[in-house]
Amino acid sequence: MGEYLNINQVAEELKVTLSTVYKLIDHPDPLKKLEPVNPESYRGEGGYRFRKEDVERIKPLYISKDLTTTQAAARIGRSKTFLQNLMRNGELSYYEAYFRGKNTFFIKEEDLLEYEQSKPSNVKSNTLYDKKTGAFLFQPYLNKENGRIARIMEMERISPMKIKAKMIDEGGKEISYEEAIATWKPLIQLERKETNSAYGYACFNFPIPTFLDSMIYTIIEQFYQHVGAANMRISKEEASLVVEVKKCVLKGISPLTYPDFIDKLKLYIRSGEIISEGEDTVINTCFSPITFYLQESRKSLILKQAAEKGMTIQEWLEDHFNNYERGEDV
Repeated sequence: MGEYLNINQVAEELKVTLSTVYKLIDHPDPLKKLEPVNPESYRGEGGYRFRKEDVERIKPLYISKDLTTTQAAARIGRSKTFLQNLMRNGELSYYEAYFRGKNTFFIKEEDLLEYEQSKPSNVKSNTLYDKKTGAFLFQPYLNKENGRIARIMEMERISPMKIKAKMIDEGGKEISYEEAIATWKPLIQLERKETNSAYGYACFNFPIPTFLDSMIYTIIEQFYQHVGAANMRISKEEASLVVEVKKCVLKGISPLTYPDFIDKLKLYIRSGEIISEGEDTVINTCFSPITFYLQESRKSLILKQAAEKGMTIQEWLEDHFNNYERGEDV
């Protein structure tokens, strides 16, 4: 007898919502339809059941082994517009396939790696996290011999496949990552998080912590674990740490369970919104789309002016809107 999955297991396998699974049951295209084995008796059997092989058949429509343009752009630290120009100019191989209800462009991992190696100056790799070693900026470590704590305080990508990292222990001693591997173990390791394609970031401006056990580092660790390094940006500005995160839900963190944590978030948020929802907390970017129609000639002019400044249309329009608000010429 074959293996059967319930509707929750199917949603987990396909990385989709339950409502999407219900839509697949009634999908008009036979190639994309997911038929339960008990369509008539599911109410008395505790819900729908599906053959494992049927789920595997449609899985390529929802789970891809290759990178979307959003994921590939994040990998090399560039905008989607930059990546699309590479594809258009024949500098980066790609293919098109039906994925999650629409035709989508994909880049193979090996093709992106080949580009990274051939054009390293064009790559602005995310140095918050290294997939190969699992190391991430501000990752805490424990010395197995003396119980001291240290953190990775600097990370630099010196090639597409190699990083250089520096740790500092609680006594202020600097330790290279290579030296630390033998006697230090990471206290936190990250699970892989998908790139969030939603626009915009919520921004926090934290003072640079004095101590390694600062609450600020704890907050950043929670961001890594709930949001993922691919959906974060961290930079230093004089005496502050600017941390930007995509919209996310901090599961199990609320004013009731972690009041000091939430107070710190509210104190240092600079853009975005913190919303309490039961036992969880939502970090909202407060961005929403607007549809605007222009004649083709005027659209072409905006595209040209944005390209001349090395901006996306979004960046160009934001710049002009900000200038307008300040009463400057636009």
